[in-house]
Amino acid sequence: MRKLALTLAVALAAALALAQEPQPQAQPAPPGTGAETKSTATDVKAKDKQMTVVVISTDAPAKTITVKRDADPLLDEAESQKTLAVDAKAIASLKGVHVGEKVTLHVKTDALGKETVTIIEKPATSAPEKQ
Repeated sequence: MRKLALTLAVALAAALALAQEPQPQAQPAPPGTGAETKSTATDVKAKDKQMTVVVISTDAPAKTITVKRDADPLLDEAESQKTLAVDAKAIASLKGVHVGEKVTLHVKTDALGKETVTIIEKPATSAPEKQ
């Protein structure tokens, strides 16, 4: 009788242990296999934004630009000033930007939340009319 009870206890413990193992999860499809939907393409576009700012400083060798947003009562001083990385394509534009200029930046945010400037646009200056 003891052997039967011991065997049943061991079998019950083994069954409980097997029941606790997590089931293997299905692997997500690797990117570029056609499993992507149109919504993912629009999500990527939503992470690109434009902002008009005043240049505080530039550092071409370090590929950074420090800017200050226009006064916003919802942002404190520390949030209004930001240093951003500059993409390799925008380095040529970075060299032509001077401190105090008002520029429009096209900023791309990656999956980790890092913002990178992809395009630097100076506002079009209107030529004085000749009479």
